[in-house]
Amino acid sequence: QIEYHISMLKKMLGVGQAPSGMVLIPAGDFQMGHDDSGRHERPTHTVYLNPYYIDKTEVTAEAFKKCVDAGKCKLPYVGDDYSYNNGGYENHPINGVDWFHARDYCLFAGKRLLTEAEWEKAASWKDGKKYWFPNGKKEITCADAVLSGDGEGCEGDHTQPVASRNVEINGTYDMAGNVMEWVSNWWYAYSEEPQNNPQGPEEGDERSIRSAAYNYGDSYMRGIWRSAWGPTGYDVNIGFRCAQSAQ
Repeated sequence: QIEYHISMLKKMLGVGQAPSGMVLIPAGDFQMGHDDSGRHERPTHTVYLNPYYIDKTEVTAEAFKKCVDAGKCKLPYVGDDYSYNNGGYENHPINGVDWFHARDYCLFAGKRLLTEAEWEKAASWKDGKKYWFPNGKKEITCADAVLSGDGEGCEGDHTQPVASRNVEINGTYDMAGNVMEWVSNWWYAYSEEPQNNPQGPEEGDERSIRSAAYNYGDSYMRGIWRSAWGPTGYDVNIGFRCAQSAQ
């Protein structure tokens, strides 16, 4: 009976079964940003989002190669610290990609880049908590996320296979650590006004980037941390994941 009612509710909302490798983030309000954080992360404001699907993991080097082989993606940057065509790194997140690489791959996969608001909602605990302190812990360690440090689970200064850490939030992995992630919108300053499915400004100089990476410390491992870079920029610590609208 419960499963039947859930199924009917999803049909009424226009939401079907999540595509393979993705999870559903339901429609609704959430509190974006945080008044007690850095200046780029405040003020707290209410955002409503339609339902959407998000990749469980960051896009891997192996998956990105399929887009290159199909002629739909240009080659990313390659080298010793980059995952593309680097033996043993096939299941690591793709890095060395600019914003256009990320956009083109998501289109190739029949998806799109997440908006910044969509990314943050997926990275927010259901109780609204913004910091990545899992299971009641007071700190986050290398056992929880791929980050810089010398404690348990720290393998060195490089990426690790996707979903290799035990912190899972809303069905996703590596929303903290491993690589930072391009999102669709231009960088913008928050305001207190409530927003409905915000897409960001129509133009700008830099695209927003979310999350922190393997070479960042634990203080950056929070769901509200944001940065920006020119869309043609790339680095060893920048990758992405994709989304699909659910209605």
